[in-house]
Order: sequence, then C-alpha cells, then structure tokens
Amino acid sequence: MMMKAEWERKTLPPQKLPQKQIFVLMGCALLLGLLFDRLIAAPLANGALAQNWAVFGLVYTVLIGVLFWPRASRRWQAWIVAGFAVLLCVSNFLRSRLAVSQINLPVIPLLLMLYTQLVVAEDPAEADHIVGLRVVQGFCFWPFMRLGDAGSALASVLGKAWKGRGRGILTGLFVAAPLLILVCVLLLQADAVALHFAENLLTGLPIGQILLHTLCVVVVAALFASFLINAKLDDAKQNVDLPEQNLAPSAVSIVLASLVAVYALFCGVQFAYLFGSRGLPAGLTYSEYARQGFGQLLAVAAINLGVFALTLRFARPHPVVRGFLFALLACTGVLLASGLLRLNLYIGAYGLTWLRVFPYTFMVAMCVVLVLCVARLLLPKLPLLRAVALVCLLWYAGLALVNVEAIIVRWNVRNATHTMTVLLRDLRALKIRPYVFSLSSDAVPELLAYCQTLPQDAREWTWLGDRLDDLRKNGTWTLADRHAHALLSEVFDEPL
Repeated sequence: MMMKAEWERKTLPPQKLPQKQIFVLMGCALLLGLLFDRLIAAPLANGALAQNWAVFGLVYTVLIGVLFWPRASRRWQAWIVAGFAVLLCVSNFLRSRLAVSQINLPVIPLLLMLYTQLVVAEDPAEADHIVGLRVVQGFCFWPFMRLGDAGSALASVLGKAWKGRGRGILTGLFVAAPLLILVCVLLLQADAVALHFAENLLTGLPIGQILLHTLCVVVVAALFASFLINAKLDDAKQNVDLPEQNLAPSAVSIVLASLVAVYALFCGVQFAYLFGSRGLPAGLTYSEYARQGFGQLLAVAAINLGVFALTLRFARPHPVVRGFLFALLACTGVLLASGLLRLNLYIGAYGLTWLRVFPYTFMVAMCVVLVLCVARLLLPKLPLLRAVALVCLLWYAGLALVNVEAIIVRWNVRNATHTMTVLLRDLRALKIRPYVFSLSSDAVPELLAYCQTLPQDAREWTWLGDRLDDLRKNGTWTLADRHAHALLSEVFDEPL
C-alpha cells in the first residue's frame, strides 16, 4: 500500500496556475524588473547606492506580503525576519557608514529570501535543514524552473490574437516594418538635408543604452516571474531526512577528549600569562601578544561550536559524551575570554576602529551563543539553530542602527595615549588621528565637539572644511549626511 501511494504521488501531473494568476505575477515581476534596472543596474556605472538597494528591498517585502497575504498573515516567524530586513533597509537611510552598507548588499537579499520561504512554506515549523535547503533552491533554481510557464502564457495569448482579428494586424505590422525601413533609407539617401537632420537625431538618441536597459528589464522580469510562480505553487516542499544519530559514543568521546586535552594545556598557558599576574617572556610586549593569534582563537572557537552542533545531531546520546560537551563549552569560553582580553589590550595600544569593533562585538555575540549551547544541553527541546540565528540578527542589526562611529571617536578622544604608560588625553598624539577624521558623517558631531577644544589654526579644522566640501559635492543621501552638513555649515558660515 505504501509503495502504491508513493507511486501515485510521484506520477501526479505537475501543478499549473490559471493564466490570470500567472499574468498578475508577471506584472509584479515586470515591476521588480523595472525597479531593479532603475535603482540597482543603472547606478552601477557610478557606484551602486545603498539607499536604492534599500528601496528595492522595501518594495519587495510589501509585494510578497500582498501577493501571499492569506498565508503571510499567519506566519509570525516570517514577519520577524522581514522586520530585521526592513530595519537594515532603514539603516541605509539613517547612517552613512560604508562598512555596514556594503555588508547589507548580500545580507538584505538573504533575509528577504528567508522571509519569502517562511511565507510560502506549507509548514512554517519545518526542520531547520529544510528551511536552509529552500533558501538555496530559491536562489539557485526557482528563477529558472518556471520560465516555461510564463512563456506558455504569453504564447497562448499571442496564439489567440493570431487566430482572431489580431492576425491581420500582426501580419500587417510584420510586413510593413521592413518596408518602412527600406523606404526611409532610400529617401534619406535621396535628400541631403533630410539625411543631415536624421543623423543629428540619431546621434543624440542613446540607442545602445535603451537596448541594454530593455534587455536588463526583460531578463530580470523573466527570472522574477519564474520565482513568483514557483512561490505561488509551492511545489518544492522538501522531504529530505538527515542521517539518524548513529555515531558511536566511544568514537565521539575520543574526538572530544583529544580536543579537551589540547584546550586544557592551552588554557593553562592563558591563566599563567594572560589572566594571571605572571609576566610575559622577555622581549614580548602585551600589545604584540594581543596582536598575535587573535583570528586563530576566533576560528578555533567557531570550530568548537560546529563540533558541538554536529555531535548533538549525529551522535547517540550518552552521559560521557554529554560531559565532554560541557568541558568543550568551558574551554570555548576560556578561548573567547582570551580573545576578548587580547583585543582589549590591542585596542588600548592602537585605538578603536571598525575592524576592531566587528570582532569584539561578534565575540560578545558568540558568548551569548555559548550560553545557549549550555542551555541546549540542559533543555533538549530548545531550538538551538533558530535561537543562534536570532542572536546573530540582533548583533548585526545593532551594528547597523547604533552610531558606532561616534563611539569610535569618543573612545579614541577619551583614551588617546602616546605610550602604554603615559596618558596624554590628546588625539593629536596618535597615528589614529587621520583615521577618525576619515570616518563618515556619523562621526562629524563628535569630531566637531573635539575640534572646538583645539586652536583655530589646527589641522583638524581644515579636515572638517574638506568634509563640508565633499558633502556639497557628493550630496546628502542620509539623515546623518544632512545633520553633518547643517552642523558644518553653521560653523563655517555656509548657507544651508
């Protein structure tokens, strides 16, 4: 009976949408194609604007919600993801920081794809690996799988027009077009004045750009049409089962025990030299010690969390394995603490920058993930992967919305040092001074407050004047730009 049911399910005819629904989806796809060309493809020659990408993301979010409203209205998980995507889009209008805006370019589409899959999925509580597989299919397969459906709908309409009165019209246009081209060419060659005016007209007409943008709109609209038809049918429901938990506890215990033993030795060194009062070896300063191996520590901590997740998924439950997992998490905690302390020493020696804010805040987020892993051992029903995803979203959204560059300037001004032992409370003594004045408009209020403590002939005032010239030249795209322009205009007596 089961084999018969499976055979019947496999031999069912493929699903198809009514033509009216297909044309509605094709109209939405055409709108997305036009927006993509105008907002994203067109500015690429002069540098893509993060604000254009944000507008496209906001329109897409609303469009998916409207097209799939009966199902979307009941999917609170999808709206949480959509909320984070909207926050990132809005942050592109609030902040001017280039680092996060560039990272938003891939992050926003990823969140929008996850939002779409959670909306159209038949079961919103699907396993995490199924949701991940659907996201991959949405990017790699859905834009191509239903191109034939859109083409068939267009062919059907054209076929009906061909059989009716439209047949004569289409035939006339098909015959008249080449005749008109031939006659116009001959007439232009017969009259030099007409040829002169025609050449002037065609020279000013950007035919190449028109054809290029038309091609972009058609291709992108076709891909979105296939994607939306796939989403409407939702016939890609996956039934992929991961392997069962069949790894022997003895094999897993050997792997975990070897890792814990190595980490125990490493942690002993950390407690002796980094956490303890024992001094460093001769010739090694704390700033050099902090600079070496930080990235490797972060990578090892990430590997440990991956080993933890794989062990939970594929190893058979056993008290010994569970004990080793607790030990592995404890060692990971020491590694994260060592990385945080090293980065603190490095920031104290060389100042705070974006490249140090990212790993510092990421390690804090990993500490929260570590707590969630401990909770998962104590509460087996905790949805660990979704909780970790939520922590990562909160971490990145915080970086996108908080004025990090103002914090960078404030910290460097307050903690500026010439050496590790002499505090000079003067940013001008540091090599980091040019860096803070190269930050975006988010940092201008703090920089202006700092410059007001300096003489009028200080170099910093010239840098701020150059910033005002850049704002007037490049325009004010964000609220931070507008605020910085207003402050600098008031100081330099420039009209708004």
